[in-house]
Amino acid sequence: MVVNLQPKIVINDASDDNYAVAYKGAWWYNACTQGESKWIVLEREQKDCLALFEKGCKEDGIYTIEPVGGLSIQTWCDMKNGGWTVIQRRLDGSENFYRTWTDYVCGFGDISGEYWLGLENIHGLTTVNSSLKIEMEAFEDVSRDLRTHAYAQYDTFRVDDEDSNFRLHVNGFSGNCGDSLRYHDGNMFSTKDRDNDESADENCAHIFEGAWWYKYCHKSNLNGLYLSGNHSSYANGEPGSMLAYRPVTEQKDCLALFEKGCKEDGIYTIEPVGGLSIQTWCDMKNGGWTVIQRRLDGSEDFYRTWTDYVCGFGIISGEYWLGLENIHELTTVDSSLRIEMEAFEDVSPTHAYAQFHTFRVDDEDSNFRLHVNGFSGNCGDSLSYHDGNMFSTKDKE
Repeated sequence: MVVNLQPKIVINDASDDNYAVAYKGAWWYNACTQGESKWIVLEREQKDCLALFEKGCKEDGIYTIEPVGGLSIQTWCDMKNGGWTVIQRRLDGSENFYRTWTDYVCGFGDISGEYWLGLENIHGLTTVNSSLKIEMEAFEDVSRDLRTHAYAQYDTFRVDDEDSNFRLHVNGFSGNCGDSLRYHDGNMFSTKDRDNDESADENCAHIFEGAWWYKYCHKSNLNGLYLSGNHSSYANGEPGSMLAYRPVTEQKDCLALFEKGCKEDGIYTIEPVGGLSIQTWCDMKNGGWTVIQRRLDGSEDFYRTWTDYVCGFGIISGEYWLGLENIHELTTVDSSLRIEMEAFEDVSPTHAYAQFHTFRVDDEDSNFRLHVNGFSGNCGDSLSYHDGNMFSTKDKE
């Protein structure tokens, strides 16, 4: 028996024909295509307090932020210390923290006073590399051997989604108090009505009247009872506290480098979320845009395979495509897109641009589906036509 093996042609566009072949390109084709580009770039939005701080907001107070995948929410921002998003704050015991799973998932309290931001929002915020700061104020009648103000900071902080019961990941301690939270690393969140701790015979949240990433049971309990000063009960209370998140300001994209002082256009090394270090061209003169596609003179062949477009190709100093996997990773945070086009000399205008307030590319399981919205510019809105479409190439339509 002879079996002839041929590559399978997969169609991703909204037609019976392969428009990647018809137009000799690769794109988020719908029933046809509209427009070509010189380069495509992206930038972050007001995802958290750090993004607002970098836009010039310097006063502590209540701000509206937009965590990844979530609706707009209000939170307290610690701007005087550099743009920290406060995810828990306890000041005077006015808010009840011995609450249910649903309360802790959704959040509760008064943003101007005591509150918990919500596990769903904390998960959304920590989908990028994040750090955590904990500040604690002791009561006036504690022993003189104890500090009245203590802090702990962690270089790594992440909370998984609800399917994982908001499992905690924390590492890289520094501070002037003991490293109590590291004991809880890798544990799921528990409340009085949802026992996810590792203690087989008891619900730690119920015993210690709180809600936390309990193990057997805890070395920290910052959502326990607010007990003023010395008390006779055991391990169920904490002093005033504040938990604050901030993304790790590494070189995730060109904007992060621009904010560190890099102001010249050129080739830089960036580290997209979840990816290895890669090189890209950074448009620094216009404020730190990450160039994900650049075409200058036709020297690079863009009529290429699915694998090429997933991984990226070309010469960074000339023409290139950054790679769909990298573009997906970069747009896991709220992003905007700018497209610049240079026409030939006999066409007017010779320079055109389009900008989109919203830009996201899904993962490969979704065939890198495009999400784009919020057009502005001096040319026609050709890209919105492709919103919601999957990416296509000559061998995967």
